[in-house]
Amino acid sequence: MRGMACKRYEILLVDASGQAKQLRQWSEGQVLLGVPWLKRMNARGHDVLVRPMDQSRPMLLDRLTHAKVNQLERSGIPLLAKIEVDADRFQVWLRLGNESISSRVRAALAKGLGLPKSESDKFGALAGFVTHQSEVIGERNKFVLAHAPVKPDPEANAKWERMLVDAENLVRDKDRDKSQSRDKGISR
Repeated sequence: MRGMACKRYEILLVDASGQAKQLRQWSEGQVLLGVPWLKRMNARGHDVLVRPMDQSRPMLLDRLTHAKVNQLERSGIPLLAKIEVDADRFQVWLRLGNESISSRVRAALAKGLGLPKSESDKFGALAGFVTHQSEVIGERNKFVLAHAPVKPDPEANAKWERMLVDAENLVRDKDRDKSQSRDKGISR
């Protein structure tokens, strides 16, 4: 959570059946104070998930392999948090700037990086707790681990900023093309 540096978070508890859910909206301090309760619920079979509530919500990429995470780091993409959920299944959180970014821009960015679809509204696993709903056979009750992401150099940050602008421009151009083709259809 500290890597994301957000003011407020949503904490979601999901029981083993995936049906019963409890949602809390807490500051980082409240999450820290709530750790004993979260541990108790985790011991009772609930997964503990998190997502930032800030307007400039970081982007979650899920179901990444260790090799893909290393590739992202080598390319200079600044990771806020790198979370190991299962054997060779990682989640990473990316900062997208200081403004709200649409889900379409997030999807374009993920596609441009050769990654699975952005999970902009999805919760990520909270490190330090056991995951009960592992997708890997034989990997039940594994602790979710946080790894220190590699710090990118200033040139990499500039490259990342250009990638964000390119993704925004791509979506804007698609919208403009769609609008122009719709206008042509009306004028006929």
